[in-house]
Amino acid sequence: MLLRLLGPGLLLGLGCLTATAQDFYSPDVATFKQKPRSRYLHNDTAQAIINLYGKRQADGASWILSSALLAAAPIVGYGAAKLAAFSNRKLEQVLAGYAAGQPLPALLRRKLKPRFFNESIMPYVPVQAVPAR
Repeated sequence: MLLRLLGPGLLLGLGCLTATAQDFYSPDVATFKQKPRSRYLHNDTAQAIINLYGKRQADGASWILSSALLAAAPIVGYGAAKLAAFSNRKLEQVLAGYAAGQPLPALLRRKLKPRFFNESIMPYVPVQAVPAR
């Protein structure tokens, strides 16, 4: 009986939360991240911030996907909140402030763990040079 009453509401709620989450997680995330990566190529703190945001966005998406399988609205909400808190728009704002010399927010400094500094920036692929004719 309870499932009959809550079922349509849960499905509607899941659909709404998923639709708003898609606003924060666009399909061109990989190409979006390459722009600031190349701009801040020699800045390890900026690269660590980009790594943090990418990891948190992936976490948010995984929470949403796993909760869709379990049909649990609190998990979807938590995942959507992660995507909103670590959106590409906020990443741009943080990097712009950092480039302008503003200190990083305390919450962000606390979340920047050493593992984000240790991730590789871009994989090196050697290319054979062909002489010009």
